[in-house]
This record gives sequence, structure tokens and C-alpha cells, in this order.
Amino acid sequence: MNTSRKKHLYSLIFSPKNNICVYILVFLNCSKFVVFKKRRMTKYNLGLTALLGMLTILLGAFGAHSLEDKLEPEALKSFETGIRYMMYHVFALLFVNSSSLLKEKSKKRISLLFFAGVFLFSGSIFLISLGLIPASQIWFVTPIGGILLILSWLMTAIAFFKSNQKA
Repeated sequence: MNTSRKKHLYSLIFSPKNNICVYILVFLNCSKFVVFKKRRMTKYNLGLTALLGMLTILLGAFGAHSLEDKLEPEALKSFETGIRYMMYHVFALLFVNSSSLLKEKSKKRISLLFFAGVFLFSGSIFLISLGLIPASQIWFVTPIGGILLILSWLMTAIAFFKSNQKA
């Protein structure tokens, strides 16, 4: 890529109006153009985690107060399982992104896996338990989300074992 093209792309990505483009490039792992402050992604992850925690509380209140009379006990139990796992992983995300023992690159990768796992695992449980989508159509999504959550925990453990900073 020629120098003028790089400068144009750099100015496009890092202009104040296009902050989200930084995260898109991080996600796509375009390493030559991902030059951003190390703490920026952690702040973004912590903000998303806080919003996920808020969503968890809202969904939990919705389930406890609005769905109790409308859902079968088994569906309500599944909905509560989705809420519980979502909150567990909110705490995990807060822990990972607040840790000074992990490198920013590890935090980013682990967080991405946690977010994707929660979205697929809990999201599919919500859709099935609310009857929005039949289980026969998305039965495979929940296990994929579970596998992503397992991988994120494994990556967290590996990142802590590889950390050379003192606690």
C-alpha cells in the first residue's frame, strides 16, 4: 500500500467522527493500522461490560416480574439460567479488564470471546425460552456459545500463567 493511501486511511480511521472504525480494525486485526492508546480498548470493554450488566439486571427484572405468569416453569427456568450465566460473565469481564497482570492484547481477545459467548449462549436461551424462535431452528447456537465461554476461561487461565508481572 502506498504512503498517500496509508495517510488517507489513517486520517479516515482516526478522525474524531470515526472512533468506531478503530474497533472495527482491531476486530479485523489489521495490524499495520491499529495504532491506538493501549487503554482505549480496555475502557471500551469496561463500558460494554457495564452495559451488559445493566441489560442483565433489566432482563432479570423483566423475567421475575413479567414472565412468571406467562411462561411455563421450564421456560422460566431456562430464562433464569441465561440471566445467571450472563451475570457470571459480566463479573469475569470486569475482572479480566481491570487486571493489571494481563496484557492489553490478551484482555482484548479474552473479552471478545466472552462477549461472543454470552451473546450466543444467553441470547439463544432467551430466544428459545420466550418462544421467539423454535429450538429446532437454533439448537446449535447455545453449545457454540458455551464452547466460546469455555475457551475464554481457558485463555484467561493461560494469560495469567504466562503473565510475568507480579501481583
